[in-house]
Amino acid sequence: MNSKENLKRKINYSEKRVDWNNRDKKLLKEVKQVLLNWDSKGEKLIRITTTSTGNKLNKLSLIQKHLNKMPKTPNLILASTETAEEFQLRRLVKARNDLIIEGVLINTSNLMRKVGLRKGNVSENVMKQVKCITLNESF
Repeated sequence: MNSKENLKRKINYSEKRVDWNNRDKKLLKEVKQVLLNWDSKGEKLIRITTTSTGNKLNKLSLIQKHLNKMPKTPNLILASTETAEEFQLRRLVKARNDLIIEGVLINTSNLMRKVGLRKGNVSENVMKQVKCITLNESF
C-alpha cells in the first residue's frame, strides 16, 4: 500500500512535473514584452516592481511563489525594478511633457503638484532635476 518505495516514486514524479527551464523561456519573453510596452497606453504611470510586473502579466502568483525555480526571468525582473527615486524622476519627465502640452507655466509648484510630490518627501537628486526642468536646462 503505502510502502516507502511508492512514496518515493510519488515524490519524484511531482518534482519532474514542471519543466522550469521551458516555463522560464516563455515567461522571459512575456516579461520582456511587458517591460517594452510598460507605459505605452498613456494611462497613469505605475512603478516597475516585481508585483506590478506580475499583475500586468496576470501571473503574480507564479512570479511570487516560483521565481526562484527559474534561472533567467528573476534577473530581468530585478534589473528592471525601479527605486522610488527612479520612479519619481520618470514621473517628473511625464509631468513636464504634460505641462508643455497643456500650455501651463512650468515652475516648481506646478511641477511638484502635477507629479504629486512634496518638498519634504523627495531626495536631493529629485529636487535638482525639478530645478533643472524649471530653469529649462537639460537633464
